Amino acid sequence: PTNGSLTITPLIGFSLQTRFNIQTNGWISPLPLQYQFYYSFADGTDTSANALLPDFQTNAAITTFLSARGQDTIITIQVVARDPLGGQSSVQKNITVQVYIHSLTDFISQAETLIANSQNDNAFNRLLLLSMISQEFVYWENMTSASFSSPVCPSCSGHGVCKDTSTRCTCNQGWSTTDCSMPSATFDDITEFKVDVLKGLQNNFTKDDIKAQADSVY
Repeated sequence: PTNGSLTITPLIGFSLQTRFNIQTNGWISPLPLQYQFYYSFADGTDTSANALLPDFQTNAAITTFLSARGQDTIITIQVVARDPLGGQSSVQKNITVQVYIHSLTDFISQAETLIANSQNDNAFNRLLLLSMISQEFVYWENMTSASFSSPVCPSCSGHGVCKDTSTRCTCNQGWSTTDCSMPSATFDDITEFKVDVLKGLQNNFTKDDIKAQADSVY
């Protein structure tokens, strides 16, 4: 296959909020073609591209959410066109995905809504959504950790004390994290959310209608 192109609208959107329309066309081939779409983070941290479909399909277009790893995340979208004899070619294009919400607790609320709304999706799409949520959750965890004051003593964010010569805060009841800056209820919500996402990933990996992981990674 030759001369293929890739069209994506919009080229800038919000993570887990914007539905990106991805279409490939213009391919020249004497044989019928099938297509698979992939995404990867352009910062080079991905060791492989992530499939957006469970297998190659004849439809040359998809619509999907995407996640972010930072305020302005560059994501590479790639399409592979394959003929029945195994011949294949690819084209790719970069887009920008921006973080839509502004705090970890808001992200958890958004993610819980998306997960609840995906109950009737097929196993692959649900797994894809959970994977994207997990990817962005790491960003929010890192942002929250970076916001902890250093050194934490003696202030402990006004919600704890540093006893004797200790450099570690002892938080008052109802407060958590190393600098006592996060309400315990929020900390518990975060922990529960992580467990729920991990359980969701595990449950979806055991479903019969998910293809082998090797088939879904390019």
